[in-house]
Amino acid sequence: MVTSVTGPHNLVLAMWLRTVEELHDVTAALVRAAPALRITGTSVALRTHKIGAQVLGPDGRRTHHIRPETAS
Repeated sequence: MVTSVTGPHNLVLAMWLRTVEELHDVTAALVRAAPALRITGTSVALRTHKIGAQVLGPDGRRTHHIRPETAS
């Protein structure tokens, strides 16, 4: 996801990475591809392992569906 913003910085990127260590590799590749690029900050958020009733595997892909429990 890429979006434009206002203020002193004009670009925000949201990425889903497999590991925190991968952030360095991605940012280095971005700077190599666009030498004028200046990365002014990064932020990491933990991923959600279960979204709704979908269970995600270690690779981030859906593995199976769990029916939500309902009160009887």
